[in-house]
Amino acid sequence: MALCFSSAVENEKAKTTSVGCLYVVSTPIGNLNDISSRCLETLRSVDVIAAEDTRQTRKLLQHFNIQKTQFSLHQHNSLERVPKLMDLFHRGKSVALVCDAGTPCISDPGHAIVEICHKNRIPVYPIPGACALTVALSVCGFPIPPFTFYGFLPVKGAERQRLVKEIANTRHVVALYEAPHRLIRTLNDLVQQGLSDRRILVARELTKMYEELHWSTVASAMEYFDTDKVKGELVLILDRWNVSTTAEDKKKMFAAEDILKAMIKENVSSVDASKIVASLYEMPKQEFYKKAVEIKQQEMSNCTNDSSGTTDG
Repeated sequence: MALCFSSAVENEKAKTTSVGCLYVVSTPIGNLNDISSRCLETLRSVDVIAAEDTRQTRKLLQHFNIQKTQFSLHQHNSLERVPKLMDLFHRGKSVALVCDAGTPCISDPGHAIVEICHKNRIPVYPIPGACALTVALSVCGFPIPPFTFYGFLPVKGAERQRLVKEIANTRHVVALYEAPHRLIRTLNDLVQQGLSDRRILVARELTKMYEELHWSTVASAMEYFDTDKVKGELVLILDRWNVSTTAEDKKKMFAAEDILKAMIKENVSSVDASKIVASLYEMPKQEFYKKAVEIKQQEMSNCTNDSSGTTDG
């Protein structure tokens, strides 16, 4: 059975029933003026706050003169907290889930708790707000959608190398979070995968006093940030693959177009033809759908011209 919990009405119902509820609360990523009145209202009204780091959340609460019981809930203890949370919910208590900054569950712990709540019919309400990912995407200037978000890459090992190669072969925008001391290494990994000339936005300390947005190529970003010790949290937005980047890519496109033409002549739809070719060449289907439509239109035009050119003997 599908579950649906929404609207302020359901919110108030949850407060008056014997079952509690979970609020997934987004907090500012740097500038405290970005906090919403709904966020403050929620933090003041809940019974308990489950915080990624209670010390960080305490600073936020003190700034807005909010006194509330907290307990820690982070990636190392989230499952251990399930019994405590379920006890609170079954006693009709409301819990706010917050991370150190931004929106919980995007690249921070909490998704397992939300899933458990859904499975146990505990209402879950989102309290929207800041998120470093969407903030960086909004100012990157690259065509979106689609995009793929990888969060933080593994620090080392085979899984990191696999993901870096996957990023290099991804044909649309890629978003990453990165720690300052690993920025140069990540940029270098991208260079080693042949992405030196790919456009990139390195967004540092978003919404904070020393906010910096650096647009350049990957190679230029590596040179720029290597001149000084990098500080602050980072979001990397890598531009989509450009179909005209290399001679090899052009050859692939020409070959793909030949296949598209053959499929269109066999009356395969533009949608299906673009999906099939995109799968064959591991490229976004958007790259081919427009071309498929153009080919089909050209075919129809040719047929019309041939028909109008005939005469009765």
